[in-house]
Amino acid sequence: MRSANWMLAWTVALVVGCDQSSSVVDTPPSPADSEVVSNAPIAEAKPAQVGVGVQGQSLKEETGIGKLIAQPALTLFQTKEKVVFEIQIPQAMEIYRATDGEYPATHEDFMAKIIKANKIQLPKLPAGQEYRYRPEEHQLWVEPKAGP
Repeated sequence: MRSANWMLAWTVALVVGCDQSSSVVDTPPSPADSEVVSNAPIAEAKPAQVGVGVQGQSLKEETGIGKLIAQPALTLFQTKEKVVFEIQIPQAMEIYRATDGEYPATHEDFMAKIIKANKIQLPKLPAGQEYRYRPEEHQLWVEPKAGP
């Protein structure tokens, strides 16, 4: 009986962990915390790549057991973005260039002839950001929204 209790205690300690920095009871963020996040400065322009989408952003902050639970979902979101940015868009661009002899000349052409024509689902971006095609670079970028 004594060894069974010791084994149970060891198993509980292993599963729960001995990390004093993590708390079982999390306090919800205060309204002031959410205002700080929503008023945070918009990031500078960057190429559209894995990690720009809004899905999974909160999962990156997880630690301990939460990270073990969140990692499969985060991996799924990153894989979806990788397929869009590294497979679908480049393939559609090369097919377009092969048939038309050049890359799309404007953002509007890119959105109509690459994204819509190929039914590519771009990942949703955080508030205040938008996709912009740069014809001189033949590349899709994520930029702060222009105007109000």
